[in-house]
Amino acid sequence: MRCIIRGAVISLFLLASMRSGVSASPQSSQAEILQDSLVTAMEMVASELELAKMAQSYASHSKVKAMANSMIKDHQRDMKRLKELLAAPVGEVGPPFERLAAADHLYELSGSEFDLEFLNQTVAAYQASVGFFDIQSRGRDDKFAKIARDLKSQTMDHLFAAEALRHTLAVVVLAEKDEAEGSR
Repeated sequence: MRCIIRGAVISLFLLASMRSGVSASPQSSQAEILQDSLVTAMEMVASELELAKMAQSYASHSKVKAMANSMIKDHQRDMKRLKELLAAPVGEVGPPFERLAAADHLYELSGSEFDLEFLNQTVAAYQASVGFFDIQSRGRDDKFAKIARDLKSQTMDHLFAAEALRHTLAVVVLAEKDEAEGSR
């Protein structure tokens, strides 16, 4: 499963790099590069938002649900900020296919298994997002660079919280398993 997640993150990072202008042709205008970068950022935020919505409905631990609620609030605000920078309207922006496929696996899980896998996917998504926003924060468009710096900082906060919660939950799950095996 980790290989699938890593593959999805690598694919997403490569897509983000391509869209951010790293491999853009000389004919690409700065406006097109910015537009592509904004759409990529919106896709990343949309995938994190979808993960959070799943956790809001399916998580079993209250701390996971609280984190999901915080993510939803922040990512809805982030999406609005990114949309305001778009030069041309785009259709509905959702998560990239790679992230949807990984998230679909969550529907097969329940309880602590769901919570841990949600946190694993969230950590992987945030790691990719931090890298992308770091690159974009050094961009030429001052407005997007500022938003990218803000999003990088916020994403790092969410990443650290998700990693800490994942560690705490893993310890709880191991203790529950030990307790269950000891009672047999």
